[in-house]
Amino acid sequence: MKLIIAFISLIWVLPFDVQYNPPQRAQLTERPSETPTRERDAQVKRDLQSEITKLKGQKARLQSRRDIEITKLRQSKLQANNNLAGAVWEDSVSKEIAAISAKYDTDIRALDSKIDRLSKQLRRL
Repeated sequence: MKLIIAFISLIWVLPFDVQYNPPQRAQLTERPSETPTRERDAQVKRDLQSEITKLKGQKARLQSRRDIEITKLRQSKLQANNNLAGAVWEDSVSKEIAAISAKYDTDIRALDSKIDRLSKQLRRL
């Protein structure tokens, strides 16, 4: 009987607007200082993956443009006359194809090195 009276008196002493807020799951399993670090690492990983995807898209577009330009030049090369002027013209078109190929290959290699650098950085995380 005394226990019930003590309990009832305890209830009357507590204010009615007190609410019990259980700790969040992350607070139960992790230290509070680890959560922002994990979130930051996850955000960095997402950013790196996004950047890698963007660079791969740029690389594919460059390769496509290069292939289109070279195909156009090769098709025009087929229309050369079978004489000295035609041979000179074919030679100049061949040199132009080589220049276009070199230009795009340089740009593509630069993108490849950026992709490799970001991929290594992503694997380190």
